[in-house]
Amino acid sequence: MDKKRILVIFTIILFICICTSTVGVTIYVLLKDRDFDFFKNEDHTLQKESIEKVQTLSDLESSEFYETYAFEKDESWKLAEGGENTVYKSDQFKGMEFEVQTMNDDIFSIDLIFFTSPVQQKELIMVGDLLELLSGTEDSQMAVDFIEENVEKEKDGDVLEWDMYKISAYESLFGGEQVIVIEKVE
Repeated sequence: MDKKRILVIFTIILFICICTSTVGVTIYVLLKDRDFDFFKNEDHTLQKESIEKVQTLSDLESSEFYETYAFEKDESWKLAEGGENTVYKSDQFKGMEFEVQTMNDDIFSIDLIFFTSPVQQKELIMVGDLLELLSGTEDSQMAVDFIEENVEKEKDGDVLEWDMYKISAYESLFGGEQVIVIEKVE
C-alpha cells in the first residue's frame, strides 16, 4: 500500500473513533444520573409482593406505586368545601394529570384526566395498580374492564361500585379529555 492510501484509511478510522467516542461520552453524560429502576420490571407494573392499603395522601406519596410510576407533585390548592386538591404528573404518562382530593390528608376522591386519547394499555395497567393500592387487594380487573368500556363514551351516569369506591369513566363533552373518577363511598 502506498502512504497516501494508508493515510486515508488512518484518517477514516480516526474519524470513526472520534465520532463514536463523542457519541458515547454524550450518551453517558446525559444518562449517568438517571434512575432506571422502572425498567427492571419488564411490563412496567408494580412488584406485587404485598399491597398495603393507601388511604392518605402521605401514604400515597411514599408508596411503591408513586415511585414506580415516577409521579411528581405539580401544584395544589384549597377546595371551596374544605380540603385540598393536589395535582401530580409523570414523564411516563405525558398528557395525563392525576388529581387527588383530600380532607385532613385522607383521600376522598381521585381524578385521572387524559388529554390525549385513547387511553393506552399501559395507562390502564397503572389505573389497575392504583385501584389495587386503594383497596389493598389484587383484584381490580372488573373495575379496569368497566373503565376501558366507558372511558371513550360521553358521560351517561354509568357508575361502578367497587370495594369502597364509586368509579365513573367518560369522555368530556367540552375538551374531549378522557376522565376517570374514583370517589370514596362514605
